Amino acid sequence: MSIKNEMVKYTKKDFLDYAEAFNYELDEIKDKDGNILSDDDIKKQMKSWSLKQFQDWFGFTHKNSWTGDEVKSLDKEVA
Repeated sequence: MSIKNEMVKYTKKDFLDYAEAFNYELDEIKDKDGNILSDDDIKKQMKSWSLKQFQDWFGFTHKNSWTGDEVKSLDKEVA
């Protein structure tokens, strides 16, 4: 099996599930008024994000289903 066959392109749902593992309060992300958002507030906002926003935030588009390695772009990183 080639590496490309093991790579799974993350969907918006996959990213939302992935995001559940993190506590974003520690990052002190602020809203437009400068208020620090709670973890729940950040995760609620994520529900309206585009797939591109998730890819930019997490820094990957695909995940190796066997090793768990994350890849920014299949076309550039996997032959």
